Amino acid sequence: MIDRTSLLERFLRYVAVDTQSREDGDTYPSTPGQRELIQLLAGELCDMGYSGVAVDGYGYLTLYVPGVGGLAQAPCIGFFAHVDTAPDAPGSPVKPRVVSAYGGEDIVLSESMVLSPREFPELLEYRGQDLVVTDGNTLLGADDKAGVAALMEVLRWLSLNPNAPHAPLAIAFTLDEEIGRGVEHFDLSTFPAQYAYTVDGGRVGELQWECFNAARVRVEFNGVPCHPGDAKGKMRNALTMARDFDCHPLLSARPENTSDRQGFFHPYHLEGCVAKATVDYIVRHHDAEVFKQMLADMQRVADSLRTHYGEAVVTLEVEQQYRNMRERLEGKMWVVEHARQAMRSCGVEPIEQPIRGGTDGAVLTWRGLPCPNLFAGGMNFHSVYEYLPVESLLKAAEVVRTLACTPAL
Repeated sequence: MIDRTSLLERFLRYVAVDTQSREDGDTYPSTPGQRELIQLLAGELCDMGYSGVAVDGYGYLTLYVPGVGGLAQAPCIGFFAHVDTAPDAPGSPVKPRVVSAYGGEDIVLSESMVLSPREFPELLEYRGQDLVVTDGNTLLGADDKAGVAALMEVLRWLSLNPNAPHAPLAIAFTLDEEIGRGVEHFDLSTFPAQYAYTVDGGRVGELQWECFNAARVRVEFNGVPCHPGDAKGKMRNALTMARDFDCHPLLSARPENTSDRQGFFHPYHLEGCVAKATVDYIVRHHDAEVFKQMLADMQRVADSLRTHYGEAVVTLEVEQQYRNMRERLEGKMWVVEHARQAMRSCGVEPIEQPIRGGTDGAVLTWRGLPCPNLFAGGMNFHSVYEYLPVESLLKAAEVVRTLACTPAL
């Protein structure tokens, strides 16, 4: 069995390393702490006795483990987890605390922060379990250090049980996933897996093989400043244009008013003045054709502003990020079925819902490596209210071990 104490200690050790990624970083990875954790993981793997631990020039850590016993010639299975944490909340110093045998009460994180089942009713599903919480000042980092810890503990178990039959394994720890650059430089030609899973999901049971189509859009508005007392007929206010653009009815779908397979336009960064303003959006939808129409709608709104204010007032820069992995997995559903059976053998009923986001697996799938997403156990990702039920983390590790130790379908 997976050692619960070792697994928890491992997770707590990893979250102490500041690996928060930065969108404005000009290096890869975007922050030095990610390389620090990669080196820590590489050292631990070497201490476990693994040879072939490799860290490439970009910082990716990979490991190939030959198969054993009756599964030695089975297809090579890959597992991915990312070491960076999200920039959406403060990332350090992480000060985790374990709440033993949670009883359903409010959890006081700090003087001003309370994790309450009134606001997060799913907390009550974990009564009687141990929860790892934050101190209310930073995120926890279970996204995706829970996945990292689960993979590392399975590798420890395999090192302690060298005769346990398992398929050939290819492991990868990636970087900058939270800013959409997780496998940007990853060389699949040297990665021997024939199918794979990211261990990067949330609640216990999540099995995800459908995700958004995604783009990042930067909209720049160019104004004409002048003294406000003499502005009539002269001033062109970039901030006003940004407001008019963002408030257009075609762009009304937002994360806070959509769910399930509904897409959205999410303005997540705004800066500017009368002379110039910039708004950064992420645009998402599960349906590829609707997604294309949403990007076209942004161009239509920009065109309407140009008609009103002048041709040079607004520019759009579109960066495609990832595509819905479902399109490439529908003909290879045995990969999903293998995960379903592994979960059920561990007493976990799969929860199959489309991801309202993306994973490294979406990019990998489109590059030719089928790669659904498995749960890692964390809740309230990207937030100071993040928490991790220890039992969920343990189940994640058990599912990974079961996948490794059972033949593909």
